[in-house]
Amino acid sequence: MKNHKRIFILIFLLLPPFVFGQTKTNLNIFKELVDSSVTSFVNNLPKNENQINLKLELGVSYSFFKNRILNDLTLKGIKVTVYPSFKENAAKINYAVEEMNVDYSEIDRDGMFGDFLMPRKLSLKGSYSIDKKNIFTKNFNYTFLDTVNVKAVKSLENESYPFTKGEVPTEPFFSSITEPVIAIGSAALAVILFFTIRSK
Repeated sequence: MKNHKRIFILIFLLLPPFVFGQTKTNLNIFKELVDSSVTSFVNNLPKNENQINLKLELGVSYSFFKNRILNDLTLKGIKVTVYPSFKENAAKINYAVEEMNVDYSEIDRDGMFGDFLMPRKLSLKGSYSIDKKNIFTKNFNYTFLDTVNVKAVKSLENESYPFTKGEVPTEPFFSSITEPVIAIGSAALAVILFFTIRSK
């Protein structure tokens, strides 16, 4: 019985590790970065200012986030008049998104038999101005960093929104060759040990 336990433990150690858990999609991360930028300009509004005239410069690429921004402001108790409508005596806000980028870095393997992983960087760049007696302008740059499984990229990106997609680097050539060799060698070792232990 002890011999069989040893064989089981050996085979288990030779198997590749599995990673469990849900990775955030690129679109969901961008939503969170936009939320952060909205919080920033709300925090910089004049004291007790709860009504604003808002002009959004999102272009065609980022127009998806218009409703997100308006909902964020509503949840924060801000009454919004959207350009070209205008409300007298309310602060004028100009909010612009300039870039949303997804960058994947060099691929590496998680251990000898692990999956291919790569660093992921998402960035949001833009600016806003607040006009109420004085004009306050701020550029913002928010970044999210983590590591993702190369196999999961398709599920992290969204075909409907090109800004959620990035260029995936090529897998290391040496790793793609050695993986089958190591796997076959490990299997052969397990078989040899099995019969060696049984013969004893």
